[in-house]
Amino acid sequence: FLSSAHALGAGSCTVSLLYRHEGGFGSGGTANLSVDEQLVSQKVIPATVPVIYSMSGETFDVGRDTGSPVGPYPHNYEFNGKIIGVTLARLDEADKSTKAAERRGRFKASLSSQ
Repeated sequence: FLSSAHALGAGSCTVSLLYRHEGGFGSGGTANLSVDEQLVSQKVIPATVPVIYSMSGETFDVGRDTGSPVGPYPHNYEFNGKIIGVTLARLDEADKSTKAAERRGRFKASLSSQ
């Protein structure tokens, strides 16, 4: 996981994660973690999970993790600050072969979740 060597200071800040995908379907990329536009951590992610992350109840939580912990804190840990907003943006479009692989993957995933 990505983390900073320093705790967030008091007051408002902007935390961002920019992930740059470097290949096709399920391949990896580089993640950059920034606080107030200053890079605090960077990591190469060798592969990504294509199409569906989990069918076992994992969630996309913000401020509280109700699934498996993703950091060095206990299950159901709740962030004690104030989250003003979350923005997800896709910065570019996938190429044709990646889009085709995504469609095939969604189809296969839908069959396995029946």
